[in-house]
Amino acid sequence: MGENMLYTKCIKIIILTGLLSVSVLLSACGTSATNSSSEPIAMQSKTIAASDMHSMLIDHDNNLFAWGGNWSGRLGDGTTTDRYYLVHIMDDVASVSIQGDHSMAIRTDGSLWAWGCGRLGNGATESDSPVKIMDDVASVSAGTYHTMAIKSDGSLWAWGGNSYGQLGNGTNAEQHDPIQIWEDIVAISAGGWHTMAIREDGSLWAWGCSRNGQLGDGKGGSPDANSLIPIQMGTDTDWAYVVADSWRTFAIKTDDSLWAWGDNRRGQLGDGTTISRSYPVRIGADASWISVSTDVARTVAIQSDGSLWAWGRSWTARPGDGTPTYWLFPIRIGTGTDWVSTATGFGYTVAVKDDGSIWVSGGNHQLRFGPYDRDASVLTQIAGTEDEHWVSVVAGDNRVFAITKDGRIRRLGI
Repeated sequence: MGENMLYTKCIKIIILTGLLSVSVLLSACGTSATNSSSEPIAMQSKTIAASDMHSMLIDHDNNLFAWGGNWSGRLGDGTTTDRYYLVHIMDDVASVSIQGDHSMAIRTDGSLWAWGCGRLGNGATESDSPVKIMDDVASVSAGTYHTMAIKSDGSLWAWGGNSYGQLGNGTNAEQHDPIQIWEDIVAISAGGWHTMAIREDGSLWAWGCSRNGQLGDGKGGSPDANSLIPIQMGTDTDWAYVVADSWRTFAIKTDDSLWAWGDNRRGQLGDGTTISRSYPVRIGADASWISVSTDVARTVAIQSDGSLWAWGRSWTARPGDGTPTYWLFPIRIGTGTDWVSTATGFGYTVAVKDDGSIWVSGGNHQLRFGPYDRDASVLTQIAGTEDEHWVSVVAGDNRVFAITKDGRIRRLGI
């Protein structure tokens, strides 16, 4: 549910879940996470990341903890044992990016570390404990089968699977060690089989698979749709943020307009059709989008006035307004202007209001949210404000984590 970065102009948080990892960066947080669905674990947390089977957090002292499924050592604790509680992995960690079977972390000294299963970047394909990959790394994005990293000098490095040219080095050969791809890069997002980047001049570039038009160069679905090298998306130089999903891409420009392209069979793009787009299309006429959350079937977003919007569909639930169909364009959910955070998981949506209350809609068969045991076709409150003030949520396939104003984390799903 792919990477997550922070667009600091308006504190834009774009959260991708499911197959892509989720990363929420908090500037000032306080305590905790949980080993059950109701009791918090005391901890100073400032970063939390969730992939489809495992999760990680960095506490306020830069310690990295992990929990969840541990196939092929993806947790990095030196074992392959699933963990239902937090285990300490390493200290002095500045950021983490997780995707599927592997995990990447940057330490405070700029060194990059990897573990799990896949092309880790050290010539090996599997490790159940962190191994050092390279130094002087500013950011990293873990894709489904490949990894991209930006060094502090703006140079771009890549390794891993390359069957669709997602590394951008002009070949289809996989790489077991980092190779330099480019320079002057300020943002990078590794998707399932494609990669998106923004250069220092604000231009947007793409490479890899474009079976569903996710590159955005107008060639999606054609025999020559894939690109083994970076290609520029148009001539605009005002791109501020980009995130690559497995089959689609979302981006926000400096004027706060939202753009999307790629797979659209369920209306996930929000352009009023179910036609997949091979070029960027603007989503709505508004230029006030501050966050967007998407999974394989639907998208939920918040505008700067605090209004909540949704489009697309899920297998078990409506977008959130209770109607019996899916929506091909953004529709406003209610009349509230107090929404502050949203996340989507496997068949459900979670949202937080500025009073700290948590609301959900969608399938409840996996998550067993709060006080009800049924699916909710409208947003239903599951947590109040008496004891906690919730400010953000992170959703994976089968679980949700909520973050309080003082930084405490509570697990809401099973």
